[in-house]
Amino acid sequence: MLRWAVQNMVAAQDLQGHAYSEMFMELPSRDEHPDYYQFIRQPLCFADIERKLDLKEYINPHALVSDIRLMLSNAQFYNEEGSQISVSYTHLRAHETPEH
Repeated sequence: MLRWAVQNMVAAQDLQGHAYSEMFMELPSRDEHPDYYQFIRQPLCFADIERKLDLKEYINPHALVSDIRLMLSNAQFYNEEGSQISVSYTHLRAHETPEH
């Protein structure tokens, strides 16, 4: 069920077929965005979450939801409102819990 919830978020697309999760799959490049790592204390991306799923590190759905919320909160904090990533963040937020 936990993996399905993450796959559901990763698969969410806009009307043109672009995945909202695209910019969340990997962490930002340290070379291109060095300040990200100064502002964001716990960087997290979908690749990290999927790795934790593979290693069975989530003891319950709440731990997964906590990581997803952290990933989305990081994006909201770092990126300007109205940017493409903030639009994607808003749509992913609607899919953030395993109950969906």
